[in-house]
Amino acid sequence: MKKLMTSPDRSTKIILVIFLLLMIASTFIGIPLNGGDKGWIYVYDGELGLFTYTILGSSGKLWRDVLLAIQVITHMALFTLPFLLNYKRFTYLLVSIPLLYLLLQALTFYYLLILLIPFMILWAMVLIAWIRRDA
Repeated sequence: MKKLMTSPDRSTKIILVIFLLLMIASTFIGIPLNGGDKGWIYVYDGELGLFTYTILGSSGKLWRDVLLAIQVITHMALFTLPFLLNYKRFTYLLVSIPLLYLLLQALTFYYLLILLIPFMILWAMVLIAWIRRDA
């Protein structure tokens, strides 16, 4: 009789934990404005705030609306990566989706790139863990 579910090995569990941290770093990292008196600015503030503004009423620039839509789709694709670990082209997705997310972030909200430094570090950790797992 076949096993329906196998438990993941240790390296896969480590990769999944790093992915969880990666998703948190791509969304909830923020800095205080004026010492916290004026609130905080988060990575998702620019992306989702402008996206809802674009949906409610066009910002007037088609190229920016298209970039923003692709950026939101890429961010959602980033959240699906942990579920695609057994996909045979996962290594390609592991490199291309976060890279596309960072490039789009740089094009649309370059001033928030400093907040994505933890994301970049965690992405490098996932890549290293994935390469070691395959070796």
